[in-house]
Amino acid sequence: MEGPDSTRLITACNRNVDDRQRLSLRDPQLMSARSGLVDDILLRHPAECAVCERAGECEVQEAVAAHGDGATRATLVGSGEQVQLGPRLVLDRSRCILCTRCVRFEAEVSGSAGLAVSGAGADTVIDTCGA
Repeated sequence: MEGPDSTRLITACNRNVDDRQRLSLRDPQLMSARSGLVDDILLRHPAECAVCERAGECEVQEAVAAHGDGATRATLVGSGEQVQLGPRLVLDRSRCILCTRCVRFEAEVSGSAGLAVSGAGADTVIDTCGA
């Protein structure tokens, strides 16, 4: 979303808003940024929609339909390594789009700081702390 000072974009999922703020969700600059983010996600996501167990119920597919051009760009696929993060949480690195939900869940719901984002650019990964 466009920030209150209108000079930069901010992520809505990480911000508290109040009744006095005026927010734009359909600004051309914002739409262009969303499209770029979808492109970045597609670079990291395998093109396996036809055989994926989430086909038809996938937020990545929904984002592509809403903001992308539909082209598949799966060139930087993760390692395929699966990491058991807890009794009910498994990280599949080949499907990770770096949304950081698991990191935030660990910190905000579980109350631990067991996960973190590490690396930069194409080398960015979700990792266990101390790994």
